[in-house]
Order: sequence, then C-alpha cells, then structure tokens
Amino acid sequence: MSTSSLTELIEELDRRDGAFSDVELVTTPLDVGGDFACVEWTVRMTHTGALELGDGTRLDPTNERVTAHGATIAEFEGERICALRQYWDEFAIVEQLGVTAGDKG
Repeated sequence: MSTSSLTELIEELDRRDGAFSDVELVTTPLDVGGDFACVEWTVRMTHTGALELGDGTRLDPTNERVTAHGATIAEFEGERICALRQYWDEFAIVEQLGVTAGDKG
C-alpha cells in the first residue's frame, strides 16, 4: 500500500477494516532517535469479514484466529510524521487462513 496523504491513508485502512475483528496488538519499542522511531509488533485477530486478496480474489470469513509479526518505522519532521513504513509477511496471514499458492479462495 502506498499513500501520499492522510486522507488516502484513512481511505485505504477503512477499505481493509472490516476483514478482521477481536484485534489484539502487542508492541515492543526498538529505538527512538533523531527523526525516527521504530517498533516491533505482534497482532492477533479473527477473520470475520470478506478479505480481498492482491489478485482480486475475495476470501469469505473463516472465523480463524491469525497472528502477524511486523515492524513499523516512523520518520518525523518536527512533531509530525512525514513518512510511515510497515513491514510484515502478508502471505503468512493468508496461509493461516488456508489459502496456498494457486488457490482461488
């Protein structure tokens, strides 16, 4: 996902918002220095809404509980975030939902 404004970011997150519920987030701060802050995180959530995959395939709710691990890096300009990067393995989530390469959901 790439956005260039707060409005675009909110729209993109809203589009994905309905796929998971019962979200639990655990964070571990790694470093804050200069214009950057980094955090590792683990999120556990339940797949309770339709999920559109990158190829356009729609995955109906499975009610499966999934776990994802990732990292977020925020770059600051003064007191405002000017860039936000998040890294995680999206395929690991889809795999936990029972979709493998070649499946069409």
